[in-house]
Amino acid sequence: MSAAVGRLPGGARIRTFIRRSAKALIGRVAVLVRVSHRRTTRAGIVLAGALGPMIISTQEPRGSTFLRLVLQNPINRILMERLPQLGLQDAWLVAGSLFQTVWNLQSSRPPTEGIKDYDVFYFDGDDRSWESEDKQIRRIRSVLGDVGANIEPRNQARVHLWYGERFGPGYPPLQSSRDGIDRFLVDCTRVAIRLSGAVGELYAPSGLDELYGGVLRPNPLNPRPKLFIEKAESYRARWPWLKVENQWACR
Repeated sequence: MSAAVGRLPGGARIRTFIRRSAKALIGRVAVLVRVSHRRTTRAGIVLAGALGPMIISTQEPRGSTFLRLVLQNPINRILMERLPQLGLQDAWLVAGSLFQTVWNLQSSRPPTEGIKDYDVFYFDGDDRSWESEDKQIRRIRSVLGDVGANIEPRNQARVHLWYGERFGPGYPPLQSSRDGIDRFLVDCTRVAIRLSGAVGELYAPSGLDELYGGVLRPNPLNPRPKLFIEKAESYRARWPWLKVENQWACR
């Protein structure tokens, strides 16, 4: 169990909650990934790879493997249980908290090590104002304040309004949270999980092979060479076994 749990109020109560909720969470999530093959990683973890698109149940090894890995991070487990209660439209737990947990486990590190924040995407196209998003950010952080982690909610309906000023032009208006996930700079990091009622999804438009293999290549949907290289080198500083491929493709 990571040190993060020890920082939470009522640590024993939360550890009990984590153990009791594990099977319930895994049973409620279906996975949108790709048909896979299996291989063993550097840490001896058997992983499910990806070849062709379909939705599979996490009762099958291909989906349950990824879910069980990311739920070894106790913060992920708590967020997945609580996010549906917030009433956010098209809400997903995305990116770093998922793939960085997997890389930590593959490196025999604590699952929460080096994870700076936990990104939550939602989509509210009816109100794209900063005031509305700021209100949601403050509400979500208040509700999740006992989690002991930096939660970063972002309304994907308004990303195009500020992205160009910060990172350069060419970022289109999005139609869903998945559109935002699709445009992550590093291709293999395009992963997200959500629960919705009794079922859920894991979204992985690039599959899982290169995530498990630590292959960092630019995403052709958002080709920004300088930003990609900065992001890739930041990852490699923490997980040196990762490898950069085809960085010329985004030039």
